[in-house]
Amino acid sequence: MLCRAWRAAHAAQQQADTEAAASPPAGDDVLPGPVADQIAARHDLWVETARRRAALAAEHTRDLHQRATRAARDFTAAALAAFAAAAAGTDPLPALQPPSRDHDEWDEPRLAPPAETGIHVIDARAAKLYATAVGLPLKRRGPAPHPPPHQPLAARRTTRPRPRS
Repeated sequence: MLCRAWRAAHAAQQQADTEAAASPPAGDDVLPGPVADQIAARHDLWVETARRRAALAAEHTRDLHQRATRAARDFTAAALAAFAAAAAGTDPLPALQPPSRDHDEWDEPRLAPPAETGIHVIDARAAKLYATAVGLPLKRRGPAPHPPPHQPLAARRTTRPRPRS
Protein backbone atom coordinates (compact mmCIF):
# COMPACT_ATOMS: atom_id res chain seq x y z
CA MET A 1 0.00 0.00 0.00
CA LEU A 2 2.79 2.44 0.85
CA CYS A 3 4.60 1.66 -2.38
CA ARG A 4 1.42 2.19 -4.37
CA ALA A 5 0.86 5.55 -2.64
CA TRP A 6 4.50 6.49 -3.34
CA ARG A 7 4.11 5.64 -7.03
CA ALA A 8 0.93 7.75 -7.24
CA ALA A 9 2.62 10.72 -5.53
CA HIS A 10 5.68 10.38 -7.77
CA ALA A 11 3.51 10.26 -10.91
CA ALA A 12 1.58 13.33 -9.71
CA GLN A 13 4.86 15.15 -9.14
CA GLN A 14 6.14 14.33 -12.62
CA GLN A 15 2.86 15.38 -14.23
CA ALA A 16 2.80 18.66 -12.31
CA ASP A 17 6.45 19.33 -13.20
CA THR A 18 5.59 18.83 -16.87
CA GLU A 19 2.63 21.20 -16.62
CA ALA A 20 4.72 23.78 -14.78
CA ALA A 21 7.25 23.76 -17.61
CA ALA A 22 4.60 24.37 -20.28
CA SER A 23 5.32 27.27 -22.59
CA PRO A 24 2.81 30.10 -22.84
CA PRO A 25 0.27 29.85 -25.63
CA ALA A 26 1.24 31.46 -28.89
CA GLY A 27 -0.10 34.99 -29.11
CA ASP A 28 -2.66 35.66 -31.74
CA ASP A 29 -2.13 38.96 -33.52
CA VAL A 30 -5.84 39.24 -34.19
CA LEU A 31 -6.82 39.28 -30.51
CA PRO A 32 -7.16 42.61 -28.73
CA GLY A 33 -4.60 43.41 -26.02
CA PRO A 34 -6.91 42.82 -23.01
CA VAL A 35 -7.92 39.38 -24.33
CA ALA A 36 -4.26 38.40 -24.83
CA ASP A 37 -3.57 39.60 -21.27
CA GLN A 38 -6.40 37.39 -19.97
CA ILE A 39 -4.95 34.37 -21.79
CA ALA A 40 -1.50 35.11 -20.34
CA ALA A 41 -2.96 35.55 -16.82
CA ARG A 42 -4.76 32.18 -17.07
CA HIS A 43 -1.55 30.53 -18.23
CA ASP A 44 0.45 32.09 -15.38
CA LEU A 45 -2.15 30.89 -12.87
CA TRP A 46 -2.05 27.38 -14.39
CA VAL A 47 1.76 27.24 -14.20
CA GLU A 48 1.85 28.55 -10.63
CA THR A 49 -0.76 26.00 -9.55
CA ALA A 50 1.25 23.23 -11.22
CA ARG A 51 4.40 24.36 -9.37
CA ARG A 52 2.57 24.24 -6.05
CA ARG A 53 1.15 20.80 -6.86
CA ALA A 54 4.64 19.59 -7.80
CA ALA A 55 6.12 20.89 -4.53
CA LEU A 56 3.35 19.24 -2.50
CA ALA A 57 3.72 15.94 -4.38
CA ALA A 58 7.51 16.05 -3.85
CA GLU A 59 6.97 16.50 -0.11
CA HIS A 60 4.51 13.59 -0.08
CA THR A 61 6.93 11.43 -2.08
CA ARG A 62 9.72 12.02 0.46
CA ASP A 63 7.40 11.26 3.37
CA LEU A 64 6.05 8.07 1.77
CA HIS A 65 9.59 6.92 0.97
CA GLN A 66 10.57 7.29 4.63
CA ARG A 67 7.45 5.44 5.76
CA ALA A 68 8.02 2.59 3.29
CA THR A 69 11.64 2.29 4.41
CA ARG A 70 10.54 2.18 8.04
CA ALA A 71 7.92 -0.49 7.28
CA ALA A 72 10.54 -2.60 5.47
CA ARG A 73 12.87 -2.32 8.46
CA ASP A 74 10.08 -3.30 10.86
CA PHE A 75 9.25 -6.30 8.70
CA THR A 76 12.90 -7.33 8.55
CA ALA A 77 13.24 -7.06 12.33
CA ALA A 78 10.12 -9.18 12.80
CA ALA A 79 11.34 -11.81 10.33
CA LEU A 80 14.74 -12.03 12.03
CA ALA A 81 13.13 -12.28 15.47
CA ALA A 82 10.86 -15.08 14.25
CA PHE A 83 13.82 -16.88 12.68
CA ALA A 84 15.92 -16.56 15.83
CA ALA A 85 13.04 -17.89 17.91
CA ALA A 86 12.49 -20.79 15.51
CA ALA A 87 16.20 -21.66 15.54
CA ALA A 88 16.23 -21.56 19.34
CA GLY A 89 12.95 -23.49 19.59
CA THR A 90 11.19 -20.75 21.58
CA ASP A 91 8.01 -18.77 21.16
CA PRO A 92 8.55 -15.83 18.74
CA LEU A 93 5.68 -13.67 20.05
CA PRO A 94 7.54 -12.08 23.00
CA ALA A 95 10.33 -10.92 20.66
CA LEU A 96 7.98 -9.28 18.17
CA GLN A 97 7.22 -5.59 18.50
CA PRO A 98 4.15 -3.91 16.99
CA PRO A 99 4.97 -1.55 14.13
CA SER A 100 5.52 1.98 15.31
CA ARG A 101 3.68 4.90 13.77
CA ASP A 102 5.69 7.80 15.20
CA HIS A 103 9.30 7.01 14.36
CA ASP A 104 11.02 8.86 11.56
CA GLU A 105 14.43 7.25 11.86
CA TRP A 106 15.99 3.94 12.78
CA ASP A 107 16.12 4.06 16.55
CA GLU A 108 16.23 0.37 17.46
CA PRO A 109 19.33 -1.38 18.73
CA ARG A 110 21.43 -3.20 16.16
CA LEU A 111 19.98 -6.58 15.26
CA ALA A 112 21.71 -9.63 16.69
CA PRO A 113 23.02 -12.11 14.12
CA PRO A 114 20.75 -15.10 13.56
CA ALA A 115 21.43 -18.28 15.49
CA GLU A 116 23.03 -21.11 13.55
CA THR A 117 20.84 -24.12 12.86
CA GLY A 118 23.59 -26.42 11.58
CA ILE A 119 21.87 -26.67 8.19
CA HIS A 120 24.16 -24.92 5.73
CA VAL A 121 21.46 -23.84 3.28
CA ILE A 122 19.32 -22.23 5.97
CA ASP A 123 22.29 -20.64 7.75
CA ALA A 124 23.67 -19.17 4.49
CA ARG A 125 20.30 -17.68 3.55
CA ALA A 126 19.80 -16.29 7.07
CA ALA A 127 23.30 -14.76 7.03
CA LYS A 128 22.58 -13.13 3.68
CA LEU A 129 19.26 -11.70 4.91
CA TYR A 130 20.91 -10.46 8.09
CA ALA A 131 23.71 -8.76 6.15
CA THR A 132 21.15 -7.08 3.91
CA ALA A 133 19.04 -5.98 6.88
CA VAL A 134 21.89 -4.36 8.78
CA GLY A 135 23.75 -3.09 5.71
CA LEU A 136 26.94 -5.11 6.11
CA PRO A 137 28.78 -6.83 3.27
CA LEU A 138 28.79 -10.61 3.23
CA LYS A 139 32.03 -12.44 3.87
CA ARG A 140 33.35 -13.72 0.57
CA ARG A 141 34.02 -17.37 -0.06
CA GLY A 142 36.23 -18.88 -2.69
CA PRO A 143 38.95 -17.35 -4.82
CA ALA A 144 39.06 -13.69 -5.67
CA PRO A 145 37.40 -12.73 -8.94
CA HIS A 146 39.67 -12.55 -11.95
CA PRO A 147 40.40 -9.13 -13.41
CA PRO A 148 38.96 -8.47 -16.87
CA PRO A 149 41.12 -9.71 -19.72
CA HIS A 150 43.68 -7.29 -21.11
CA GLN A 151 42.29 -5.30 -24.01
CA PRO A 152 44.44 -4.62 -27.07
CA LEU A 153 45.61 -1.06 -27.60
CA ALA A 154 43.25 -0.55 -30.55
CA ALA A 155 40.21 -1.28 -28.36
CA ARG A 156 41.30 1.29 -25.75
CA ARG A 157 42.03 4.03 -28.26
CA THR A 158 39.53 6.88 -27.89
CA THR A 159 40.75 9.00 -30.81
CA ARG A 160 40.98 8.11 -34.43
CA PRO A 161 44.46 7.28 -35.67
CA ARG A 162 46.11 9.93 -37.80
CA PRO A 163 46.53 9.03 -41.45
CA ARG A 164 50.07 8.24 -42.42
CA SER A 165 51.65 10.46 -44.97
